[in-house]
Amino acid sequence: MTWVYVAIVMKTKTPLLSAVLSLTTLITMSGITLAQPPPGGPPRGPGGPPPGGGSGPQQRPMIPTGDLGPLGPMQDKFAAFVRSQLEGEKYYKKDEESLFRKHADLRRLIVESMISDKISEDQGNGSMSQLCEIGQKHLTTGEINTATAMDALEKDVREQSRERVSEALLTPEVNRAQVLMSDLIRFTATDSKLSNKTTSLKRRFDDLVADEQRFKKDGEVDDQERAKLTDAAAESWQEFIKILKR
Repeated sequence: MTWVYVAIVMKTKTPLLSAVLSLTTLITMSGITLAQPPPGGPPRGPGGPPPGGGSGPQQRPMIPTGDLGPLGPMQDKFAAFVRSQLEGEKYYKKDEESLFRKHADLRRLIVESMISDKISEDQGNGSMSQLCEIGQKHLTTGEINTATAMDALEKDVREQSRERVSEALLTPEVNRAQVLMSDLIRFTATDSKLSNKTTSLKRRFDDLVADEQRFKKDGEVDDQERAKLTDAAAESWQEFIKILKR
């Protein structure tokens, strides 16, 4: 899949501003744009109400476009989680900025490899878990071989990566959505007030991954399969929102 994020090394004056900047960076690096309401109200034509009122054609669900607004205040907590635990800021002291950057760069490599279909979701999520474990070990034990452990993980990710992926197999928008969903699953698992939602989110995510694997089994995704997979990703995202807002 390209679901990837670069750490913002600049220190901000408040944790909240730092978190917001981190999420903005995440969205920018993954090619996601923040959804904005069109000027003058809802659009006319396909997907919007026709002139003179009326319900018009029903709009098809969309893959997440970076609009985390439906999550309400939760989006700030999620932004803080991404910067702190996934990009790695919490694991390293102020004088260990090089390790923080190395951690963030390795996360970016993992995410970019997932989005570009060079590694699978299972491989990418497994590597992300290992990276977080390396950071946590460094934080709790003062592990001195942290850089070496990250180098070994980077080597493993690159060795797993396919050198070339057929354009007919690529589904970057779906993969970006999967990265965001994976991050949200990790987020809920670490939050005591949300952890009861993790299983439901994971089940929905696994269904989407199974659909993707089925459509890509023959080495390419035709237009009809691509449309079905896109719809499945959009529906999964809508279900994520519903589960998180319960």
